[in-house]
Amino acid sequence: MPPKKKVLQTLTATFSEPTENQSIVQIKETRGGGLYLTDNDLLVKLPTKFHKVIWVKRKTYVIIELYKEKTTKVDGDIVSALFPDDIKYLRSKNMWPDKYHVKEVEEEDEDEYLRNSNHLESSDDESQ
Repeated sequence: MPPKKKVLQTLTATFSEPTENQSIVQIKETRGGGLYLTDNDLLVKLPTKFHKVIWVKRKTYVIIELYKEKTTKVDGDIVSALFPDDIKYLRSKNMWPDKYHVKEVEEEDEDEYLRNSNHLESSDDESQ
């Protein structure tokens, strides 16, 4: 199995639970080059193994792990992106932060996180 498919399968197959030194945050804006600013004004980076596998956009919930010693302007790494099913699972386990408490999880297409919006989608009607 190609490496990208292994990473993608790992992300979608298991539910991510934050550990003691990890926290759930929402992405506020992208800074480019795999850097993202969170709602807590922390600058986090997306590890290279996730590049071109998942696309993190604004208002996406992610699990981050902060560095123990800050040596650069980056505060930590994104460990996992949370999909709608992950959010429902974390709410059922009472692990969801109160500040992100929303009555209903927005029903989004799960593939929306996995699609590159810069690529055109082909349809069968165009080929005829």
